[in-house]
Formats: sequence, structure tokens, C-alpha cells
Amino acid sequence: MRARILFVSDLHKRDCDFSTIAGYTKAVDAVQRDILSFIKQKGITHLVSLGDWYDKGYRSINRSNNDRNLDEDLSKAVNGNFYICLGNHFFLERDNNPEMYLIQPSEYYKPSQPIYATSPIIRAVPSLRIGPVQISFFHYSKENKNYIAERDPEVKYHIGVYHDDTVVPTQQRNGAGFRGTTMTSYLDNIFENINLAIVGHIHTPVGAFNIQARGRSLPMIIPGSMAITTSGSNDLHTDVNLPVVEIADDGRVSCALYTFDLHANLLRFYKKKDKPLKAAMPEQAVMEIPKTVTLVEYLRAKGFNENQLKLVDAASESYLEVVQGLKILGLVGGAQNGTA
Repeated sequence: MRARILFVSDLHKRDCDFSTIAGYTKAVDAVQRDILSFIKQKGITHLVSLGDWYDKGYRSINRSNNDRNLDEDLSKAVNGNFYICLGNHFFLERDNNPEMYLIQPSEYYKPSQPIYATSPIIRAVPSLRIGPVQISFFHYSKENKNYIAERDPEVKYHIGVYHDDTVVPTQQRNGAGFRGTTMTSYLDNIFENINLAIVGHIHTPVGAFNIQARGRSLPMIIPGSMAITTSGSNDLHTDVNLPVVEIADDGRVSCALYTFDLHANLLRFYKKKDKPLKAAMPEQAVMEIPKTVTLVEYLRAKGFNENQLKLVDAASESYLEVVQGLKILGLVGGAQNGTA
């Protein structure tokens, strides 16, 4: 036996549980321990991630170290032959995603700041040759969906690894909850030199089926995610069937599916909390902005009598003597009822 390759689907490792899914990180850890045990039991020589191995940037050092340690153990178990097809989450997060540093040094994808790394824990490469078999990694691209790779002349069997729903025929694509129509001409073009297509990104476990390209039939496998990231009906599955491709010494290729438990029994689902309505502002905190009025009008509205208003008016126009003010208020002779 020349090689035995295990393809693992989206795991979405993250530093904490989702707000609506308790026990998420425990379930993900259990899945990784199962993968490690399977590698040792079945003599797996290569491990290939279909993308979104990590979910997003990390804020917790202890959780980051825990997941890195698991990745190192997985990589050591396959003698460093741990490969990844980079998914859309890598390009959303980039420098915040632990995947960026696990694949260093990389000729193709580098963080904004240089880091020290002598060898990658997970390898991000365009292709891998194992005897007469070629595995092409079609890393996710938002703009360029022309997922085509040249096939070496000596290659007898070409495996394409994808992380994009656009490469899936319309029926299976829509059945998994994605919108869009996949043109037959597009499938003919990208699968012209492919013998087996294995697709990540789609969380629904579609399984194995045949597709048509250039008048021939070829198998496509969509295992579904190895983690339940939402409580939606399409994502609620308890296991996935992961492909193991075996390459014999004589170059013959075979593929078998193995069931992996997602440890959904560790999960608890909660409804999203409704955001509280914005509290009404207390009445005393609301400032009334009155229409523009004169000072006299404002004081009259506050209850000042006419003599008091005249006093204010006289004081605002010129210097007001005390005797004049007393006369206006009617406190001395000569000023009664507001008249001089």
C-alpha cells in the first residue's frame, strides 16, 4: 500500500461556544480525538482538510494553544502529511485566523507581519503527487471560480478538492440550502480532467453521487460538516461519512466511506435572545426646545406682572436708577398701575 488518505470536512474550530450552542468546543475536541485514533488504527498516511478547519479569529490563548496542540498531534500522526484546501473563513479572517500561522512558511499565503516558522503544521499547496495520483487543491476564491488545474502527463487518477458550492450541480446545491444554478458548460469545463471531486463548505451531509461532465460520469462526495454550527434543520446531523482514498503499490485507486460521530449528545441548543427594546428616555431627561420668544413674553408666561415686566424692560435698555425702579414697581409716588 502506497498511501491511505483521509479527507476531513469543515470543523470550524473556535475559542468559545456559540451563544446558542453550549458544549460546542467539547464536541469539536471529541471529534479531533476520534480522527487521531482513526489515523492510528487504520494506518492513515495523509490527512486532508476540505477547508474551514478553523472558524474565526481567537481571543483566548489557552484555547488557541489547545487547538494547536491537537493539530500538531494530527500532523505528527501522518508524518507531517497534513494538507488543507483553504476555505472562505480563512480569507474572511486572514491574520486573525490560526490557520494563517499553522501553514507557515507558505509561498502563497503570508501574514502581514513576518513570523518565525521552520515548517508548517498544516500544508497549503496547489497540488500533491502520490505516485500516479494527483490531488489538486482548489482553494476558495470569491472572484475566480475557474477551478482548473493542469493534469501531469504521468497522472492516471486526478482528485479535485474544493471549498465552494458553485462546483456542485444545481439539484444537490439547492437541496443543501444554497441558491443558484450551476451551468452544465461550467461543470464540463472544471471537471474535464478530474476523476473524483470531494467538496467541503456545504454543511449538509449530501453524501456520494455521480455527476456528468463532458459526457462521462464521475463521483462527487460532499460529507457535510464535522461540527454543528447552527440549529437550522439542514445542519442538524449526528454523523458524517468521510472518504478514505487508498492508493495501492500498483497505482490502483479505491475509495471507501467511514462514519464519524459528531458527539451531538454534548450539545445544548438555546433560542437567540431577543434584543431588548431601547428604553424610553425619562421624561425629566427630555429637553424641551421652545419656539423663539422675547424675554418679556417668556417672563409673562412665568407669571411676572406688568410692573415687573416694565422694570426688566427699562433695565435692559439703559442704566436703571433705584428711585426709577421703585416708581415702576409702585412703591413710591408717581407710578400707579404701571403709569408714570
